[in-house]
Amino acid sequence: MTTRNPTRLLILVLLLAVPAGVAAQTAGPSPAESQEASAPEDATVEESPDEAAQDATDAAPQGRFSGLVFGDVFWMASNHLKEDVQGSSGLWFRRIYMTYDHRFSDQFDARVRLEMRSPGDFVTAAKIEPFVKDVYLRWRGENTSVLLGMSPAPALARLESLWGYRAVERTPLDLHRWVGSRDTGIAVKGSLGGSGKLKYHVLLGNGSGTKSETNPGKSIYGALSYDLTDRFFVEAYADYNDIDDRSDRHTWQLLAGYNAGRTQVGGQYAVQTRRLDDGSDSNRFSLASLFAVHRLSERLRLLVRVDRMFDPDPLGPGIAYLPFSGDARSTLVIAGIDYELAPGVQLIPNFQYIAYESVDDTPDPDDDLMLRVTFFWHWG
Repeated sequence: MTTRNPTRLLILVLLLAVPAGVAAQTAGPSPAESQEASAPEDATVEESPDEAAQDATDAAPQGRFSGLVFGDVFWMASNHLKEDVQGSSGLWFRRIYMTYDHRFSDQFDARVRLEMRSPGDFVTAAKIEPFVKDVYLRWRGENTSVLLGMSPAPALARLESLWGYRAVERTPLDLHRWVGSRDTGIAVKGSLGGSGKLKYHVLLGNGSGTKSETNPGKSIYGALSYDLTDRFFVEAYADYNDIDDRSDRHTWQLLAGYNAGRTQVGGQYAVQTRRLDDGSDSNRFSLASLFAVHRLSERLRLLVRVDRMFDPDPLGPGIAYLPFSGDARSTLVIAGIDYELAPGVQLIPNFQYIAYESVDDTPDPDDDLMLRVTFFWHWG
Protein backbone atom coordinates (compact mmCIF):
# COMPACT_ATOMS: atom_id res chain seq x y z
CA MET A 1 0.00 0.00 0.00
CA THR A 2 1.31 3.47 -0.89
CA THR A 3 -0.15 6.96 -0.64
CA ARG A 4 0.99 10.47 -1.46
CA ASN A 5 -0.36 11.90 1.82
CA PRO A 6 2.14 11.42 4.68
CA THR A 7 -0.31 12.40 7.47
CA ARG A 8 -1.48 8.87 8.15
CA LEU A 9 2.08 7.65 7.96
CA LEU A 10 3.24 10.08 10.65
CA ILE A 11 0.41 8.96 12.94
CA LEU A 12 1.47 5.35 12.44
CA VAL A 13 5.10 6.21 13.16
CA LEU A 14 4.12 7.86 16.45
CA LEU A 15 1.92 4.92 17.44
CA LEU A 16 4.78 2.53 16.76
CA ALA A 17 7.54 4.61 18.29
CA VAL A 18 5.88 5.20 21.68
CA PRO A 19 5.44 1.54 22.70
CA ALA A 20 8.87 0.77 21.24
CA GLY A 21 10.49 3.34 23.52
CA VAL A 22 8.67 1.95 26.52
CA ALA A 23 9.66 -1.61 25.70
CA ALA A 24 13.30 -0.61 25.25
CA GLN A 25 13.38 0.51 28.89
CA THR A 26 11.58 -2.57 30.22
CA ALA A 27 13.76 -5.13 31.95
CA GLY A 28 13.61 -8.68 30.73
CA PRO A 29 15.57 -11.43 29.01
CA SER A 30 16.77 -11.05 25.43
CA PRO A 31 18.14 -13.53 22.88
CA ALA A 32 21.88 -13.99 22.86
CA GLU A 33 22.18 -12.14 19.55
CA SER A 34 18.68 -11.27 18.32
CA GLN A 35 19.96 -9.22 15.42
CA GLU A 36 21.65 -12.28 13.97
CA ALA A 37 18.25 -13.87 13.51
CA SER A 38 17.13 -10.95 11.36
CA ALA A 39 20.20 -10.82 9.20
CA PRO A 40 21.08 -13.90 7.20
CA GLU A 41 18.48 -15.17 4.78
CA ASP A 42 19.83 -18.65 5.47
CA ALA A 43 19.71 -18.39 9.25
CA THR A 44 19.52 -22.11 9.94
CA VAL A 45 21.96 -23.43 7.33
CA GLU A 46 25.09 -22.95 9.43
CA GLU A 47 25.35 -24.96 12.63
CA SER A 48 27.81 -24.73 15.49
CA PRO A 49 29.98 -27.75 16.35
CA ASP A 50 27.83 -28.33 19.44
CA GLU A 51 24.66 -28.39 17.35
CA ALA A 52 26.24 -30.74 14.82
CA ALA A 53 27.31 -33.06 17.63
CA GLN A 54 23.77 -33.04 19.02
CA ASP A 55 22.43 -33.94 15.57
CA ALA A 56 24.86 -36.85 15.36
CA THR A 57 23.61 -38.29 18.65
CA ASP A 58 19.94 -37.81 17.81
CA ALA A 59 19.48 -38.89 14.20
CA ALA A 60 15.77 -39.69 14.21
CA PRO A 61 13.95 -38.18 11.21
CA GLN A 62 12.17 -34.97 12.15
CA GLY A 63 10.90 -31.74 10.64
CA ARG A 64 10.53 -28.12 11.69
CA PHE A 65 8.53 -25.16 10.37
CA SER A 66 9.86 -21.61 10.77
CA GLY A 67 9.26 -18.20 9.27
CA LEU A 68 9.94 -14.51 9.37
CA VAL A 69 8.35 -11.26 8.26
CA PHE A 70 9.83 -7.81 7.79
CA GLY A 71 8.75 -4.59 6.12
CA ASP A 72 8.33 -0.88 6.74
CA VAL A 73 6.03 1.99 7.44
CA PHE A 74 7.75 4.48 5.13
CA TRP A 75 7.75 8.00 3.73
CA MET A 76 9.89 8.99 0.74
CA ALA A 77 10.54 12.55 1.89
CA SER A 78 12.76 13.42 -1.08
CA ASN A 79 13.75 11.63 -4.27
CA HIS A 80 15.45 12.37 -7.57
CA LEU A 81 12.38 10.88 -9.30
CA LYS A 82 10.11 13.76 -8.37
CA GLU A 83 6.75 12.88 -9.89
CA ASP A 84 6.98 9.09 -9.67
CA VAL A 85 8.40 8.45 -6.19
CA GLN A 86 8.81 11.58 -4.07
CA GLY A 87 6.08 11.92 -1.44
CA SER A 88 5.10 8.25 -1.55
CA SER A 89 4.22 6.72 1.82
CA GLY A 90 2.59 3.60 3.17
CA LEU A 91 3.30 0.14 4.51
CA TRP A 92 4.84 -2.75 2.62
CA PHE A 93 6.23 -6.20 3.28
CA ARG A 94 9.75 -6.53 1.91
CA ARG A 95 10.08 -10.17 2.89
CA ILE A 96 7.91 -13.03 4.14
CA TYR A 97 9.47 -16.49 4.57
CA MET A 98 7.80 -19.81 5.22
CA THR A 99 10.41 -22.54 5.72
CA TYR A 100 10.32 -26.28 6.29
CA ASP A 101 13.50 -28.13 7.32
CA HIS A 102 13.53 -31.92 7.45
CA ARG A 103 16.30 -34.15 8.75
CA PHE A 104 16.40 -37.69 7.35
CA SER A 105 19.45 -38.81 9.35
CA ASP A 106 22.58 -37.42 10.94
CA GLN A 107 24.04 -37.00 7.41
CA PHE A 108 21.10 -35.95 5.24
CA ASP A 109 18.65 -33.07 5.60
CA ALA A 110 16.60 -30.89 3.25
CA ARG A 111 14.99 -27.47 3.10
CA VAL A 112 12.08 -25.93 1.20
CA ARG A 113 11.49 -22.19 1.61
CA LEU A 114 8.84 -19.97 0.04
CA GLU A 115 9.26 -16.21 -0.22
CA MET A 116 6.63 -13.51 -0.66
CA ARG A 117 7.01 -9.72 -0.90
CA SER A 118 5.43 -6.49 -2.06
CA PRO A 119 6.54 -5.30 -5.54
CA GLY A 120 8.47 -2.28 -4.23
CA ASP A 121 8.55 -0.28 -7.49
CA PHE A 122 6.05 2.39 -6.34
CA VAL A 123 3.75 1.82 -9.33
CA THR A 124 2.73 -1.86 -9.45
CA ALA A 125 -0.54 -2.88 -7.78
CA ALA A 126 -0.33 -6.64 -7.39
CA LYS A 127 -1.14 -9.37 -4.92
CA ILE A 128 1.68 -10.83 -2.84
CA GLU A 129 2.46 -14.21 -4.39
CA PRO A 130 4.89 -16.90 -3.22
CA PHE A 131 7.88 -18.31 -5.10
CA VAL A 132 10.57 -20.84 -4.21
CA LYS A 133 13.60 -19.30 -2.49
CA ASP A 134 15.41 -22.43 -1.26
CA VAL A 135 15.06 -26.08 -2.18
CA TYR A 136 18.01 -28.38 -1.58
CA LEU A 137 19.21 -31.68 -0.20
CA ARG A 138 22.32 -31.53 2.00
CA TRP A 139 24.85 -34.18 2.92
CA ARG A 140 27.01 -33.41 5.93
CA GLY A 141 30.35 -34.99 6.65
CA GLU A 142 32.75 -34.27 9.48
CA ASN A 143 34.14 -31.02 8.00
CA THR A 144 32.30 -30.79 4.69
CA SER A 145 28.75 -30.24 3.44
CA VAL A 146 27.45 -30.80 -0.09
CA LEU A 147 24.21 -29.13 -1.20
CA LEU A 148 22.22 -30.11 -4.30
CA GLY A 149 19.55 -27.67 -5.50
CA MET A 150 18.78 -23.98 -5.00
CA SER A 151 20.94 -22.71 -2.13
CA PRO A 152 22.55 -19.50 -0.81
CA ALA A 153 25.41 -18.02 -2.83
CA PRO A 154 28.86 -17.71 -1.17
CA ALA A 155 29.18 -13.93 -1.55
CA LEU A 156 26.66 -12.94 1.11
CA ALA A 157 26.52 -15.52 3.90
CA ARG A 158 29.26 -14.33 6.26
CA LEU A 159 28.77 -10.63 5.50
CA GLU A 160 25.02 -10.78 6.18
CA SER A 161 25.62 -12.62 9.44
CA LEU A 162 28.05 -9.93 10.61
CA TRP A 163 25.88 -7.00 9.43
CA GLY A 164 22.91 -8.61 11.17
CA TYR A 165 20.24 -6.31 9.70
CA ARG A 166 18.97 -7.83 6.49
CA ALA A 167 15.58 -6.61 7.69
CA VAL A 168 16.85 -3.02 7.32
CA GLU A 169 18.75 -3.37 4.03
CA ARG A 170 20.50 -5.85 1.78
CA THR A 171 24.30 -5.91 1.72
CA PRO A 172 25.78 -3.86 -1.18
CA LEU A 173 26.41 -6.63 -3.75
CA ASP A 174 22.88 -7.90 -3.23
CA LEU A 175 21.35 -4.41 -3.16
CA HIS A 176 22.96 -3.37 -6.47
CA ARG A 177 22.25 -6.80 -8.00
CA TRP A 178 25.89 -7.62 -8.67
CA VAL A 179 25.24 -11.11 -7.33
CA GLY A 180 22.08 -13.00 -6.51
CA SER A 181 21.40 -14.33 -3.05
CA ARG A 182 20.68 -17.81 -4.50
CA ASP A 183 21.59 -20.04 -7.41
CA THR A 184 20.70 -23.55 -8.51
CA GLY A 185 23.48 -26.10 -8.74
CA ILE A 186 25.94 -27.98 -6.53
CA ALA A 187 27.64 -26.31 -3.55
CA VAL A 188 30.46 -27.55 -1.32
CA LYS A 189 31.33 -25.82 1.94
CA GLY A 190 33.30 -26.59 5.05
CA SER A 191 36.60 -26.02 6.85
CA LEU A 192 40.21 -27.00 6.22
CA GLY A 193 42.68 -28.05 8.87
CA GLY A 194 42.08 -29.18 12.40
CA SER A 195 41.51 -25.71 13.85
CA GLY A 196 38.49 -24.89 11.66
CA LYS A 197 39.77 -21.34 11.14
CA LEU A 198 40.05 -21.67 7.36
CA LYS A 199 36.59 -21.95 5.77
CA TYR A 200 35.51 -22.28 2.15
CA HIS A 201 32.28 -22.21 0.13
CA VAL A 202 32.15 -23.06 -3.60
CA LEU A 203 29.06 -23.17 -5.81
CA LEU A 204 28.73 -24.25 -9.45
CA GLY A 205 25.36 -23.00 -10.65
CA ASN A 206 23.13 -22.08 -13.56
CA GLY A 207 23.68 -18.36 -13.05
CA SER A 208 19.92 -17.74 -13.13
CA GLY A 209 19.28 -17.18 -9.41
CA THR A 210 15.83 -18.37 -8.36
CA LYS A 211 14.60 -18.38 -11.98
CA SER A 212 14.67 -21.15 -14.58
CA GLU A 213 17.82 -21.84 -16.57
CA THR A 214 17.68 -19.97 -19.90
CA ASN A 215 21.31 -19.56 -21.08
CA PRO A 216 24.05 -21.99 -22.14
CA GLY A 217 26.65 -20.52 -19.78
CA LYS A 218 27.19 -21.39 -16.14
CA SER A 219 28.45 -19.57 -13.05
CA ILE A 220 31.05 -20.44 -10.46
CA TYR A 221 31.33 -18.72 -7.08
CA GLY A 222 33.94 -19.15 -4.36
CA ALA A 223 34.67 -17.67 -0.92
CA LEU A 224 37.64 -18.37 1.35
CA SER A 225 37.69 -16.92 4.88
CA TYR A 226 40.16 -17.12 7.74
CA ASP A 227 39.58 -16.42 11.43
CA LEU A 228 42.64 -14.47 12.54
CA THR A 229 41.32 -14.46 16.13
CA ASP A 230 38.09 -15.40 17.85
CA ARG A 231 36.80 -11.91 17.00
CA PHE A 232 38.45 -10.92 13.71
CA PHE A 233 38.21 -12.56 10.28
CA VAL A 234 39.03 -11.79 6.65
CA GLU A 235 37.43 -13.20 3.51
CA ALA A 236 38.19 -13.18 -0.22
CA TYR A 237 35.44 -13.86 -2.77
CA ALA A 238 35.34 -14.20 -6.56
CA ASP A 239 32.82 -15.33 -9.17
CA TYR A 240 32.45 -15.72 -12.92
CA ASN A 241 29.10 -15.69 -14.74
CA ASP A 242 29.26 -16.87 -18.36
CA ILE A 243 25.95 -15.46 -19.58
CA ASP A 244 26.40 -16.35 -23.28
CA ASP A 245 28.98 -16.15 -26.07
CA ARG A 246 28.81 -12.35 -26.19
CA SER A 247 28.50 -11.27 -22.57
CA ASP A 248 29.79 -12.27 -19.16
CA ARG A 249 30.67 -10.74 -15.82
CA HIS A 250 33.09 -11.46 -13.01
CA THR A 251 33.32 -10.10 -9.48
CA TRP A 252 35.82 -10.09 -6.67
CA GLN A 253 35.40 -8.89 -3.10
CA LEU A 254 37.55 -8.41 0.01
CA LEU A 255 35.85 -8.42 3.40
CA ALA A 256 37.07 -7.87 6.95
CA GLY A 257 34.94 -8.25 10.07
CA TYR A 258 35.24 -7.78 13.82
CA ASN A 259 32.72 -9.17 16.30
CA ALA A 260 33.21 -8.50 20.01
CA GLY A 261 29.68 -9.53 20.95
CA ARG A 262 28.61 -6.07 22.06
CA THR A 263 30.00 -4.43 18.91
CA GLN A 264 30.29 -5.58 15.30
CA VAL A 265 32.28 -3.71 12.65
CA GLY A 266 32.75 -4.67 9.02
CA GLY A 267 34.13 -3.35 5.76
CA GLN A 268 34.23 -4.52 2.16
CA TYR A 269 35.59 -3.49 -1.22
CA ALA A 270 34.34 -5.06 -4.45
CA VAL A 271 34.91 -4.76 -8.19
CA GLN A 272 32.78 -6.14 -11.03
CA THR A 273 33.63 -6.24 -14.74
CA ARG A 274 30.83 -6.69 -17.29
CA ARG A 275 31.38 -7.54 -20.94
CA LEU A 276 28.59 -5.97 -22.95
CA ASP A 277 25.96 -7.91 -24.90
CA ASP A 278 27.45 -6.79 -28.22
CA GLY A 279 30.86 -8.21 -27.28
CA SER A 280 32.51 -4.78 -27.13
CA ASP A 281 34.68 -3.35 -24.38
CA SER A 282 33.91 -4.25 -20.79
CA ASN A 283 32.56 -1.93 -18.14
CA ARG A 284 34.18 -1.86 -14.69
CA PHE A 285 32.36 -0.93 -11.47
CA SER A 286 33.60 -0.67 -7.89
CA LEU A 287 32.09 -0.06 -4.47
CA ALA A 288 33.05 0.06 -0.80
CA SER A 289 31.05 -0.23 2.42
CA LEU A 290 31.62 0.28 6.15
CA PHE A 291 29.18 -0.49 8.96
CA ALA A 292 29.01 -0.76 12.74
CA VAL A 293 26.44 -2.17 15.17
CA HIS A 294 26.64 -1.48 18.90
CA ARG A 295 24.45 -2.89 21.68
CA LEU A 296 23.49 -0.05 24.01
CA SER A 297 21.47 -2.26 26.38
CA GLU A 298 19.80 -5.66 26.43
CA ARG A 299 17.02 -4.48 24.12
CA LEU A 300 18.51 -1.48 22.37
CA ARG A 301 21.05 -1.37 19.53
CA LEU A 302 22.48 1.34 17.29
CA LEU A 303 23.37 0.66 13.64
CA VAL A 304 25.18 2.79 11.06
CA ARG A 305 26.30 1.99 7.51
CA VAL A 306 27.85 3.92 4.61
CA ASP A 307 28.07 2.55 1.03
CA ARG A 308 29.98 4.26 -1.77
CA MET A 309 29.42 3.50 -5.45
CA PHE A 310 32.47 4.86 -7.30
CA ASP A 311 30.71 4.59 -10.67
CA PRO A 312 27.14 5.24 -11.85
CA ASP A 313 25.02 2.11 -11.52
CA PRO A 314 23.07 1.40 -14.73
CA LEU A 315 20.97 -1.13 -12.78
CA GLY A 316 20.15 1.41 -10.07
CA PRO A 317 16.75 2.57 -11.36
CA GLY A 318 15.45 -0.99 -11.08
CA ILE A 319 16.38 -1.53 -7.43
CA ALA A 320 13.22 -2.38 -5.49
CA TYR A 321 12.15 -0.18 -2.55
CA LEU A 322 15.08 2.23 -3.04
CA PRO A 323 15.66 3.17 -6.71
CA PHE A 324 19.05 4.81 -7.41
CA SER A 325 19.91 7.22 -10.18
CA GLY A 326 21.70 5.42 -12.99
CA ASP A 327 23.61 8.52 -14.12
CA ALA A 328 25.71 9.48 -11.07
CA ARG A 329 28.01 8.17 -8.38
CA SER A 330 26.24 7.64 -5.07
CA THR A 331 26.82 7.55 -1.33
CA LEU A 332 24.20 5.72 0.76
CA VAL A 333 23.94 6.40 4.50
CA ILE A 334 21.81 4.17 6.74
CA ALA A 335 21.29 4.76 10.46
CA GLY A 336 18.76 3.43 12.93
CA ILE A 337 17.93 2.22 16.42
CA ASP A 338 16.74 -1.33 17.05
CA TYR A 339 14.14 -1.79 19.81
CA GLU A 340 13.50 -5.38 20.85
CA LEU A 341 9.89 -5.51 21.99
CA ALA A 342 10.04 -9.22 22.85
CA PRO A 343 12.20 -12.19 21.85
CA GLY A 344 11.75 -12.42 18.09
CA VAL A 345 9.92 -9.09 17.70
CA GLN A 346 11.75 -5.87 16.76
CA LEU A 347 10.98 -2.30 15.68
CA ILE A 348 13.78 -0.38 13.97
CA PRO A 349 13.23 3.34 13.26
CA ASN A 350 15.78 4.25 10.57
CA PHE A 351 16.52 6.46 7.59
CA GLN A 352 18.21 5.96 4.23
CA TYR A 353 19.89 8.95 2.60
CA ILE A 354 21.52 8.94 -0.86
CA ALA A 355 23.75 11.76 -2.11
CA TYR A 356 24.67 11.85 -5.82
CA GLU A 357 27.68 13.14 -7.74
CA SER A 358 27.53 13.55 -11.51
CA VAL A 359 30.37 12.25 -13.66
CA ASP A 360 30.12 15.03 -16.26
CA ASP A 361 29.04 18.65 -16.42
CA THR A 362 25.35 17.91 -15.85
CA PRO A 363 23.76 18.92 -12.53
CA ASP A 364 23.82 16.40 -9.70
CA PRO A 365 20.54 14.52 -9.25
CA ASP A 366 18.55 15.58 -6.19
CA ASP A 367 19.31 13.66 -3.01
CA ASP A 368 17.04 10.84 -1.79
CA LEU A 369 15.72 10.58 1.78
CA MET A 370 13.47 7.79 3.03
CA LEU A 371 12.18 7.73 6.63
CA ARG A 372 11.05 4.33 7.89
CA VAL A 373 9.96 2.31 10.88
CA THR A 374 11.03 -1.24 10.03
CA PHE A 375 9.17 -4.10 11.71
CA PHE A 376 10.54 -7.61 12.04
CA TRP A 377 9.36 -10.82 13.67
CA HIS A 378 10.37 -14.45 13.36
CA TRP A 379 9.41 -17.81 14.81
CA GLY A 380 10.43 -21.46 14.78
